[in-house]
Amino acid sequence: MVMRRGSNPRALIGAPEAALALLWVAVLAVALAVVLGFALGIGAALRHGRLLDRVLTTLATTLVAVPVFLFAAAGRSWLVDGLHIAGEGWGSWNARWLPVAVLALAPAGYIARLVRAGIVETLAQEHV
Repeated sequence: MVMRRGSNPRALIGAPEAALALLWVAVLAVALAVVLGFALGIGAALRHGRLLDRVLTTLATTLVAVPVFLFAAAGRSWLVDGLHIAGEGWGSWNARWLPVAVLALAPAGYIARLVRAGIVETLAQEHV
């Protein structure tokens, strides 16, 4: 949509309810990213050098490396169109959990890598 002179700027944003829904999606995505990232990072760090560490580190790297639109397209085709687990549109929370999850994946991978590195470094230090 192109903003034209004299047009209403609210038309670009939509109703206040839509802006509030978008804010909730962003807040929930951040919360999910932090929880998931800490869980992956702590799990990998506590099993440093073992198979679980390699699996979780590979998963975290994949979450960071794969573009978000691929996760969104895969989630749309599998969970919405195929399995009918997630709803369409914005009418219900059943339709909003998939965007929350997709938006949380890349930051969760980044947080997991940071948490793992910090814990591994701390555990390797000499304690007085």
